Amino acid sequence: MSTKQRFYKKIKIPLQIYNLITLIIVLTAVFGYINFRFIKLPGTIGIMLISLLVSLLVIVIGWVHPHFFIKITNLISTIDFNTALMKVMLGFLLFTGAIHIDIKKLKTEGAAIITFSTIGVLISTFLPPSRTHPTNLSTKFYQPLQSFYRQNFLGLNN
Repeated sequence: MSTKQRFYKKIKIPLQIYNLITLIIVLTAVFGYINFRFIKLPGTIGIMLISLLVSLLVIVIGWVHPHFFIKITNLISTIDFNTALMKVMLGFLLFTGAIHIDIKKLKTEGAAIITFSTIGVLISTFLPPSRTHPTNLSTKFYQPLQSFYRQNFLGLNN
């Protein structure tokens, strides 16, 4: 067993996922360079536009070579996007979002931010999960919170 294989076994990341993450990062860098050099759109918009164009290119190539499209589709279907987004990428996304915040603009929009965030929290707190989440997965978390709010804020007993 090579050192590389022991490393991946130790941190429990399959080599395929590591290669896929590397490929996504390299593609993002290439798309960012193409955008910066030729298209000259804002970074996120340019990368998204190029990503959409590449996705359309994969679909068009799939019409000519269906095996290629099936292989790409099978590769994408192996990714657990919930885990990838919530456990791997969320921290990076929050950090990069926070690093680009202009504090002066944030202060000028403070009242609107507080108003809309409070309204959003109140709506998500008091609406039943069957109306906000179609699979009802959050019911076990919603019921204790509902009881807490009824008892402490509304003065009602269950």
